[in-house]
Amino acid sequence: MLTHLLRLLFIASSFLISVSVNCANVKTSSNQPDFAFPKQVSSDARLRLSKALEGNDGIGCLRAIIDLQLAQSMVDPDSTVAFMPRIAAVCNQSADPAVKSLLEILQARIYAEAYENDRWNLDTRKLPLHPIPADFRLWSGEQYRFMIDSLAMKAVSRQSALASVPLRDFSSVITCPAQSAPFFPSMFDFVAWQSIRLLKTGLHFNNLFPVQCLDTDYSFPSASSSEALAAKKISSVFASLIKQSASAQAPLLYNLTQRLAFFSSCV
Repeated sequence: MLTHLLRLLFIASSFLISVSVNCANVKTSSNQPDFAFPKQVSSDARLRLSKALEGNDGIGCLRAIIDLQLAQSMVDPDSTVAFMPRIAAVCNQSADPAVKSLLEILQARIYAEAYENDRWNLDTRKLPLHPIPADFRLWSGEQYRFMIDSLAMKAVSRQSALASVPLRDFSSVITCPAQSAPFFPSMFDFVAWQSIRLLKTGLHFNNLFPVQCLDTDYSFPSASSSEALAAKKISSVFASLIKQSASAQAPLLYNLTQRLAFFSSCV
């Protein structure tokens, strides 16, 4: 898996990516750091991160943590492993619910990429779920999925706070094409779709439920497999999205049709 760690640094610079209708990409600052000098970028990013945390500057935290990870990965490709606790620490320190959720999504995306790159080998590791080692290279497939699911569900759990934040408030970090904007009015819409994507990691959904699952009021039975459990979690995220978008035609129709498309694959 060491050969894949360099790929993980690119997630840090583009983790806010397409959610079905190309809704999001990270913007680069007009004053973009010069990564030809990664040690200087790393030093500058540490200062910016400290100032951003002190000033409760959520977007500044996001930019600094991404720049710092990119720079350190260029100096030492294995630094992604040691850097994960720093992302978690910044997430815990931040008072901004949107920043917390985005950093949780970032962590989950890095873990998901590492897992997908070596899934067949990782799924053969037979380890107890707990304790989970600090070094994610030592995890089993089950531990990866547990951490990805936990972070995804935690990120989406701040529904009220995220729903009150227009996605355009993060326009300096997230770009959303004009044709996609009506479907993703709030940060909750964005985070929820990222979470749905993550909950699907490494799983195949087919022949799980009867056709009645297409009904939004369907009561799911107790989960008997990893796929069924993930599908139930995805259903709960869809339910929150649909409820949140009840008074907005474009996102409501989009969320309903996407739920139908997903659960059609589960029948």
